[in-house]
Amino acid sequence: MRRHDRYIVLYNAGEWTGIADDPGYSLYHLGATRHALAELVLDHEVFVCVEGDCDRSFEYQHFVNGALVRDYAVDSPLYSDRKLVRDVGVGSPSELKILQQDGDFVGLDVADLLGIPTRVTPEALRIYAPPP
Repeated sequence: MRRHDRYIVLYNAGEWTGIADDPGYSLYHLGATRHALAELVLDHEVFVCVEGDCDRSFEYQHFVNGALVRDYAVDSPLYSDRKLVRDVGVGSPSELKILQQDGDFVGLDVADLLGIPTRVTPEALRIYAPPP
């Protein structure tokens, strides 16, 4: 990945701050990300979601008061299937309905259930990238 293809997007979403990765998943693959998340969850409610790009995989975790309350992950080895990888915690009836619908943006739909706005105007985005 070229240097100018790496960036991070931040946006304010009510009481939440949204963080979005670049198309190459630079933040997701950065080892320091998991360490930073481990620190953040100690003092903040955190929802993390990853949606597959060309497959149907997704995962999300929800932390409250330093504890993991929900961890759900689905892999898509054949790019058109979905196989459960992790199911920790109890999903709400609304979450279970989303999972049964088998849509394309499951993690984002679950975020919406938690009151986290995931669809914002371009003007609300702050994009940070390394200098050229």
